[in-house]
Amino acid sequence: MESGSIIKEKEVLEAIKEFYRKNDNTRDLLLFTLAINTGLKLNELLELNISDVKNKDSLKIVQSGITKRIPLTKEIQELITKVISNKNEESPLFVSGFGRRIDRTTVYRNFKDVCKEMNLDSDISLASLRKTFGYHYYKTYGDLSMLQWLFNQNSVLDTMKYLGLETDLSSRFKVMDL
Repeated sequence: MESGSIIKEKEVLEAIKEFYRKNDNTRDLLLFTLAINTGLKLNELLELNISDVKNKDSLKIVQSGITKRIPLTKEIQELITKVISNKNEESPLFVSGFGRRIDRTTVYRNFKDVCKEMNLDSDISLASLRKTFGYHYYKTYGDLSMLQWLFNQNSVLDTMKYLGLETDLSSRFKVMDL
């Protein structure tokens, strides 16, 4: 597998969530759940403040001058409520034990530790989370153009390559009989 392997089995995703629950790590559970359910980049998630998510059913993200609204599931909304209780609205959503915004390196180390402890594929990385969202979205809805738009990619072919999908579609081409 290449770096950033896609997590195709929903059971593995649930097992990771359960690992966070058992370890009472709501912050990382929220970050993981947001990543696999929205397809947003890690830096976009880490830049969120409490005011961006408090009492909201969607995230408003601006990418390349385009505003995108990303719906939040009930599970995510409940996790947000737990994470933000008694915190200032202008505070970062994801903070370290020192009260500062967590960084990519901390998230990377924490996630790799979880994967190692759970004996998961060593190629699973933070890039896997976004790809995992894309894979499951495609398998559910078959909508590559929406993923292209969400991932801010230049072509559907780029999106297919990113998700490791077959890019030779000639076998699926049908002749029109007009």
